[in-house]
Amino acid sequence: MNEIWLRANRRALWMGLLAPGSLAAVALACVFFGSGPLRVLGWAGVVVAGCVVGLILWLMRQPRLAYQPGYMLVYLRLGPPIRLPIEVVECFFLGSGPIKLTDHIDAPYRAVGLVIRLAEKAAEWADRPVKPALGRWHEGYILIHGAWCEPLSLEVVSRLNVRLHQIQHPSDDRCQSTSAAVSVATDSIAEAPSGLAGQTEHQA
Repeated sequence: MNEIWLRANRRALWMGLLAPGSLAAVALACVFFGSGPLRVLGWAGVVVAGCVVGLILWLMRQPRLAYQPGYMLVYLRLGPPIRLPIEVVECFFLGSGPIKLTDHIDAPYRAVGLVIRLAEKAAEWADRPVKPALGRWHEGYILIHGAWCEPLSLEVVSRLNVRLHQIQHPSDDRCQSTSAAVSVATDSIAEAPSGLAGQTEHQA
């Protein structure tokens, strides 16, 4: 069983159930109180609403980050996760960036996100296509938009860095790993604005 590191934003997904729920209610009314073509449309609406609800419930079960021996699993697209070798991951820190609706369209606001820095020598992992609304993976940095994951905080970042350090350096005792990871998290947060700004300008 995979170890979940960062969960999805279930509150946002629950809110996403409002539209298909309303569609299902209208469709069921057409099925029970309509006749002829209206009843057929009602059944079609029930099927569509059911598919959307099923998709949202499936997404609720998917984390944003998980771990299996040797790999960090990154869930930033539909389908199976991207299996990133754990030795490629250097650290986690908080940053911000524009929400991208598509590959070429930015939303008119920015969001706090979790940034994952990858080893520079692992050039083959520097870029990967992901769903723009969920985040970005570019030039050795992965940005997970905070709107689509569990609430982010310094505690969350420190926890991730501690766990990463424990996995990459299993011989260290817990006190040493905790101290090192918190130090990495603090230093990285200070570097986040300039690093992300450079990344954003390069993409633009």
